[in-house]
Order: sequence, then C-alpha cells, then structure tokens
Amino acid sequence: MKGLCPASYLHLVPELYKCGASPEIFVARGGDHSPWTSVPQCVPSTTGARYCAFTNKDFAEGRGIAIVTTPAVAEELAKKPAFADPVSIAGMNDLVNPPWGPPAYEMRPLAGRGFGMIANRTIVRGERLMQETPSFIVDRDMFDSVADENRLPLQWNAVYQLPEVTREEFLALHKHAGGDEIDDVMRTNAFGAYYGDEFSLHNNVLPRISRFNHDCRPNAHYYFDPDTMTQYVHAVRDIYPGEEILINYTDSEYTFAQRQHAIHLSWGFNCTCSICRQPADQIAASDDRLGQIAVLRDALNDWTTISPHRAQDAELLVALYEMERLHVPVASGYEAAAYAWAVRGDEARTRMWAAKAVEAMTILYGGDHELTKDLGVLMRDPKNHRTWLYKGPQEGGIESGETRQKGQKEAEPSKWSFF
Repeated sequence: MKGLCPASYLHLVPELYKCGASPEIFVARGGDHSPWTSVPQCVPSTTGARYCAFTNKDFAEGRGIAIVTTPAVAEELAKKPAFADPVSIAGMNDLVNPPWGPPAYEMRPLAGRGFGMIANRTIVRGERLMQETPSFIVDRDMFDSVADENRLPLQWNAVYQLPEVTREEFLALHKHAGGDEIDDVMRTNAFGAYYGDEFSLHNNVLPRISRFNHDCRPNAHYYFDPDTMTQYVHAVRDIYPGEEILINYTDSEYTFAQRQHAIHLSWGFNCTCSICRQPADQIAASDDRLGQIAVLRDALNDWTTISPHRAQDAELLVALYEMERLHVPVASGYEAAAYAWAVRGDEARTRMWAAKAVEAMTILYGGDHELTKDLGVLMRDPKNHRTWLYKGPQEGGIESGETRQKGQKEAEPSKWSFF
C-alpha cells in the first residue's frame, strides 16, 4: 500500500476499502453545515472544482441520503422543499402503507432473470405504483476530473454515512460490470437527473425502483421531481394479475440496433423483450415506423412555416406511436395534435387532444410540470392560448426564446420547440 487513508475515512469504512494511495480528502470549512448531518469531506479535481460528500442520515424520515457533488449544487439542493420542509415528503418511502393503498405487486423470483415485480391485482392506467427518494447521488462530471484514488474513497465515505438499513439495501443491488462495488452498483442501477443552476447531470440510485426489470415496450413509466427529490412510477396501460411490471431503461424511440447496443453496453445483456424477440420482418417494420415518427416529430417541431397538413401529420404521429405500443411518448403526439388544431381554429378538436395530452403528460412528467399545466390551459380556454390561429413567427404570436423543453434541462433559445 502506497499510503494510509485518513483516520476519518478508516473510521467510517473499517477494512472494507484498501487505499492504494493517500487520498487528498479534506474537511470542508465553516461551522454550520446544515442540513447535512456530518461535516462534508471533499477532494480536488483537475477542473478546479471541489467535490464533497454531503449526507443527511435523517432525510425522508430516517431513510437518509448521500450526495457527492459540488458545494454549489449542494447549496441549491438544500433549498428544495424536500430538505427545507421535511414534512412535505412524509411517507414517501412507505411501501407497506402508501397513501394510495396496499402495494399492487409483489417481488417474486423469475427463472433465469433474478427477481421481478409481479402484479397481484388489476392495475389501471395512471395508477401510482411506487415513489422513492434517492439513497445515493453522484455528479457524473467527477468521473472525468477526479482521480480514482480520491474519488472512490470519497464515495465509500458517503455511502457509509447512510443509515445501516439503507446502506445494506444499496449494496445489495444487482451488479454486472465488476471493479469497485459502488461504481458497479451505479453502472447497473443509476437513473440520470439534472441538479443545480448549471443543470449538471448526476447519477440517482433508487434501490427499490431499480428492482423493476426492463422492456422496450413497458407497462410502467417513471419520472423524477427535483423539488420533492422523489421518483414516481405509474402504470401506462392496464396491467393484469400475474403480469410483470416493467419500465424502459433506454430511449423509447431507439431502433432495434440502438436498443440492443445501449442495453448491452450499460447493463450487459441482450434484450429479448416483447418487441425485440419478434421476427426480423416485424422488427424491420417497427424500425420503419420509428423512422417515420422521427421525421414527423421534427416537421411538427418546425414552426417557421405552418403546413396546411399539420393536423393530419400530428394525428398520423399519434397513430404511429400507438402502433408501436409507445404508451409514454404518445403524449407528445397528443400535444402536437392539440397545437395543430388550435392553429386551425377548431375548438372542439383542440380541447379533445389537449385533454388526452394532459392525462398522458400527468403520467409522463407529473401534474405540476410546466408543460402539463400549459396544456391544461389550452384544454380549458383554447382561444386565449398562444397557439390559437397562430400564423407564423412573423406575427409574434409565440416568443422564439420561450422554453418548451419538457426535461429538467432548460432549452437554448435556438433549440426552442413546442415539444
């Protein structure tokens, strides 16, 4: 061994991590570190940024949380209602008695596939299945700018400040890549989420939601709310007793080859889901529909000119999504159709498609999302919405710099779009 770990690190992780070199871990300065329940320990990076382990063992009624990120991001997170008003997330991680009733699934062993979440009753589209706060969060930029001899001990330091039950639940997650155990847990189980004013991409590890297996045509969907620091899972179609509940690990609109590459690279298996195991001619037809979806989406996203066929194209987009059983992104098709009929000045069709979009967007992004609320305005009062009888940018009906991107990352003005 080239050097010894700092005493504080060895105290937290006795005999579980052997340092190959002396980590440059140092203690953050200042007297008040709230809401963190331990003094943050930090490491330098090649970019000049500091990365620190911020932990709160009392977060979410004692579930705890460990975050490895920059002090600036941690400061922003500390302002979120989840930290500033702990009562606002009371019961979030209660699997036994969730607010919506007993769990509609149970975890069962599956031959050759580990475990799966199996429905124990009929579940209808839109039902909430699970909600969970992350146990472990890591800034992805750190992987390129912090040496492993510093990064790995800092991560272990953070994990070992979690409550024991949460820590053991985290370390028990499936792994496939080998190497450092925490890195392997993240590679296999982490979800992406943006945090901070600079929208820095982080790994979110949610041990319970990670138990849902993958299907490229899933029956459930998740989204993350950064204010409540909670990830939610809802059914996207009716699910029947004995059916496995599945989520999508990749981009819903990837072609067969793209899906296989992404899944094998990130999770180490070849997908044999309900769409990927189809005969070659059906896979080719599916890929062709996905190509048409991409072309239509780009065309409908171009508001520099107004095509007389916009409404028909939008409804074709919806039909293609439905043929592909893409129950989640079809929300964007409903949205496009609502906007297209508003441009045509057809109030009845605008309200119908906007209503469908609101229902779908509530599952996709949540009822409080900006886009969901905007479509609610269109549904209730189409004639006062900015899209009503819109003729083009020359009339100033829509601000070209307005943010419409649905994810957490704000869109650049040059990339502004309706959906």
